[in-house]
Amino acid sequence: MTRRRDFLTRSAAVTGALVLPDFAPDFAFARKPADSKTEARMVPGSAGKRVWMTGIMVTIKADSHMTGGAYAVFEDLVLPGQGMRLHVHTREDETLYVVEGELQVVLGDQTYMARVGDFAHMARGTPHRFQNVSDKPARMFMSYSPGGFEQFFLDVGRPVVDPNAPPPETTPEDSRKAREAAQMYGVSAV
Repeated sequence: MTRRRDFLTRSAAVTGALVLPDFAPDFAFARKPADSKTEARMVPGSAGKRVWMTGIMVTIKADSHMTGGAYAVFEDLVLPGQGMRLHVHTREDETLYVVEGELQVVLGDQTYMARVGDFAHMARGTPHRFQNVSDKPARMFMSYSPGGFEQFFLDVGRPVVDPNAPPPETTPEDSRKAREAAQMYGVSAV
């Protein structure tokens, strides 16, 4: 640790960078602790559990098992005219980051057009929704923190057999099942 601290001090003198104080932790946090419940994993672009949920192809990239319950990350393909109705989460914060197309996003009483590179944080307790109001598909990454909400999609969605095939029709039974499951997961429609 002393050699590293000396190096940092010399580097700071040359570059003008901020010197870490003596109480700064050693950089051991870069190594995985022995009792960690997370797992390191590379997820290829084409990988992940996929389900259809009301015209949205949900691909789970990181589930709560991988992250020790801290969060879950999805990639969603939202077809034209599709989206989620206004709802509120009571257990998790949700985010979205648009990587293709555009989405209408409602946060509380504000409506936005989210385009490529736009990010939205939907804090628990805040009514929110998104909808693809364009004539082209939109793609986004979503996260839920803490993790666990991915199970809602696995419980309710229909497995994607062919990602290039159109989505299955949403039936009244699908809608009923989603409403019942939403209550179990602390989500209510507004």
